Amino acid sequence: MKNEKYLQLFNYLLEFSKIRSKAVRDIENAPTQYIEVIWLSDIPKNDLIDCILDEDFDDDTDYWIKISKPIEPESPKFSPAPPNLAKWIEGGTLINKDEFPILKEYIIDDINNKPYLADNPKIREEFDEYIGTKWLNDSKIYWEEYKNYEIQYRAYNEVNLIYKKLFSMYNK
Repeated sequence: MKNEKYLQLFNYLLEFSKIRSKAVRDIENAPTQYIEVIWLSDIPKNDLIDCILDEDFDDDTDYWIKISKPIEPESPKFSPAPPNLAKWIEGGTLINKDEFPILKEYIIDDINNKPYLADNPKIREEFDEYIGTKWLNDSKIYWEEYKNYEIQYRAYNEVNLIYKKLFSMYNK
């Protein structure tokens, strides 16, 4: 008898709460109370994400999704040119993929002199030797590392976008 009164009271409170809060049946077209939505099915498979939809998800956990902050991969660095040539090579042309680096016509040295390439044939010789012996190999290694970096960065970015969105929702 006493339990029935408690049960009636809880049923009354439950029904009363339903009156105060309207059930949402369509999140996409709901009013502005749901500014951001993340569908669990859109969350990528990744080692940093533990989601209830994963096949190896532990049912004994007390969460549906857990995500660790991803670490941005480091972009590869091109091996620098020899110091005496570095100041002669046009900025950015050292990492050209389909073309050789370009030499400047002149440079401004430490004492504000303006030596010209035409007056320094030894620079052209060193440059040609550098291209033939070191630059071609360095370029091949760099672009292989860059291809791997792009793959890692895409995976990082995919997880980072979900992480930032969930973090933003948590803060709101």
